[in-house]
Amino acid sequence: MERRPYFLLGDALATVFAGAAIATVANLSTPASRGMLPGMLVGMAIGMVLSVPITFLFVPFFGAMEVMMPVMVTGMLAGMVGGMQSATGEPFGMRIALIGAAIGFGSLLFTYGLNAAIGGEDRRWIS
Repeated sequence: MERRPYFLLGDALATVFAGAAIATVANLSTPASRGMLPGMLVGMAIGMVLSVPITFLFVPFFGAMEVMMPVMVTGMLAGMVGGMQSATGEPFGMRIALIGAAIGFGSLLFTYGLNAAIGGEDRRWIS
């Protein structure tokens, strides 16, 4: 994966945007009358579907694999959390977007860390 600052910032922007957007949409799309498990499943499906067009927005600028992998992971996780949070019945508003953004940044760190652990190449983050 790319380690130059331009690409790192672009990947962070893509995953944070994807997490916030997908968590918000999943939260708004899942009815509060459902339980947490159906909310999680619906949110995961929404996250997988929405992560594809979000990926296509950022791929021309920051590269396919560098954006696709973390955004897809972010989409599933943020969608699941957004769907489960709607089942609690509390209005979340901006808070769910911040939770989704944090999930996006966390999945970016996880993806880059896992790549460095199994990559066998130089493990410095910025070259």
